[in-house]
Amino acid sequence: MPKRLANASDSEQEPTWTDSEEAPSEEDSDYEQESQPKKKAKTPANKENKPPSKSAKTPTSGVKPQEKVIERLRRSLLTSINAQMVYKKSLKRSSSRVNVEIPNLTPADVEAILGPALYGRATKGPKQVAVTTGSSADLKEVLGRAPYKSLRYGAALVLAQDALKLVYSRDSGILKATAACIMDK
Repeated sequence: MPKRLANASDSEQEPTWTDSEEAPSEEDSDYEQESQPKKKAKTPANKENKPPSKSAKTPTSGVKPQEKVIERLRRSLLTSINAQMVYKKSLKRSSSRVNVEIPNLTPADVEAILGPALYGRATKGPKQVAVTTGSSADLKEVLGRAPYKSLRYGAALVLAQDALKLVYSRDSGILKATAACIMDK
């Protein structure tokens, strides 16, 4: 190994070698160079480099993608309401509250979810759109069917008077659905 000369300012200067010894060269190293040419590094596959998959193509059923989103939101609303409808002893004499929120909606999405009849009946203010369903036909239009959960001995959990209050806040973009769940014998 070559020896370095010690200087007081060694930490700031590059090392100097004595004349009797040669500076280390790349040829003296133990590292073997590859004889094969280097392969190009693979770039990670991302959406920009890949062709679109078959599922990303236009649906063959003729349903527009926006309509599929609206149907998915309606199913989600129904599933969330059904999940909150749970039997309690207090349901024999009173009701239980059901609350669901769907965030990040535009006014056009809300109009599509409610349908033309309910949206036409809704009270539309500068900050919110509010409507209450009054029949099972209205619930069918919004959710596809009325929320229902069967219990033992012929009892069932349903929404009180088929009433579901839907309030959309234009400021926050949240659709809130509230209802009362009762036990029907």
